[in-house]
This record gives sequence, structure tokens and C-alpha cells, in this order.
Amino acid sequence: TKSDLFEKTMDTNMNGKSLATDQSGEKTIVKNRAPHADTQENDIYVTTKKPLIVYQQRIEKLLKKGFTEINVHGLGKAIETAANLSLLIQRLNPDLKMETSTSTINLCDTVITENEEEINEKNEERLNSAIHIKLFK
Repeated sequence: TKSDLFEKTMDTNMNGKSLATDQSGEKTIVKNRAPHADTQENDIYVTTKKPLIVYQQRIEKLLKKGFTEINVHGLGKAIETAANLSLLIQRLNPDLKMETSTSTINLCDTVITENEEEINEKNEERLNSAIHIKLFK
């Protein structure tokens, strides 16, 4: 049935992705994960879902391992968290210097519309701001 097909489509699209449905319930937007460059152990991608202390502890472990450079990345709403985290780490480790850059990331969401006859799926692009902070000795 059409409902089963819609649920199956949603299940295949929800691997680690967020979901938003409009007021009418006819349009569902699946927000795909942002693309990451080749991620290294010293790259920290900050979100708003985890508390700041989690990232702070991860960075402190990396510094104890001997890393001399940590890259903190924040996208959209997480920009403030990334900036606050970097300032906190710098305050706790005065020997660390900081370089900051910003960019615009192209994101691709999947929009699923449902009507009485069929289910349509299409991709929509949007832009989002990002911050990249390099902490180094």
C-alpha cells in the first residue's frame, strides 16, 4: 500500500539523518548529514546535541596524546558552541594559539511529498555557514 511504501522510504532515508514534516503532513524533509573532508583524529565536529564538556574532554585527551594541532568545526547553530569550546580550551591551555576561518557549506536535503496517487522524492540544496578553528602550539 501507499502507506507502507512511505514508511519504507522513510526507513531507508533515516540512517543518522534528521526529519521534519510540514503542517499538512504531506511533505517530509530529510536533512542529510553535512559532507566532511577526510577526517583525522584531531578533527572535532561540534553539534548542539552534546554538552560542551564532552568535546572539552576529547580535546584534552588529544592534547595529552601529544597532538600539537586540533581542528574544531561547527556548522550552523553549532558555530557558537565551537567558538565557546575553542575559547575555553585556549583559556585552560594558554600556550595554544588560535586561527579561525569561516565558510559556506552546500547541503542537500531530500524532500518527500505524498499525495493520493504517489510518493515523490527530490533533492533540494541549501547553504549553511560554518566555522573552522585551528588550535595549535
